[in-house]
Amino acid sequence: MRFFVATAFVCLVGCTYRSCGAREPQAPDEEALTGIFGHETLSLTMAAAGDDLVLRYRSLYARSTAQCDCMLHLKREGPLRWAFREGEVDVLLRVEDGEIVLEPEDGRTSSFPGCGADWEGDRVLMESRAPLGICTVLSSEILLSLPQPPLAEPELGSNLVYRGDQLQGSVLPGAFDKLVLVRFAGGEPFVGLAPANELDCAGD
Repeated sequence: MRFFVATAFVCLVGCTYRSCGAREPQAPDEEALTGIFGHETLSLTMAAAGDDLVLRYRSLYARSTAQCDCMLHLKREGPLRWAFREGEVDVLLRVEDGEIVLEPEDGRTSSFPGCGADWEGDRVLMESRAPLGICTVLSSEILLSLPQPPLAEPELGSNLVYRGDQLQGSVLPGAFDKLVLVRFAGGEPFVGLAPANELDCAGD
């Protein structure tokens, strides 16, 4: 009997995450990561599809009156993790305990695009999500673009939308007011940026 108890104890302690039948963290549905998230000092507009996540980030910086304002194209690096990597700048987005966390890699301060040096990160509750609006394509076709590093022009991607297509979308006021962050949900979903004057967005 002692041998049986000891063996069972060793098995319990020594089992791996997978072999014990524990469930791996599940990635949130792409729809759950598509929307406008925020609180009084932060606005995070996001659209996710496949391995791509495009976001517009606006936040008061370091509890001051200065404001961060940028757009980024992040690539999936795991079920709960996306990353923007450009030169010495590594920005991560992860989902943890019902929050979206945007931070420098390894917790170190970073020269975040659009924010300056010593940016320490930000976080927002997923439950703060408001859905994107609906936009209808007016032009015969639009080739969506993707955000590039600061001061660079958006780069044309390979995804086309056509007149009459309906997209999830959000007009981006302020510095990016000529663009709409969109997500095409039909067939194989994709995300990108479209010219605001080529869309009719409900409520705008």
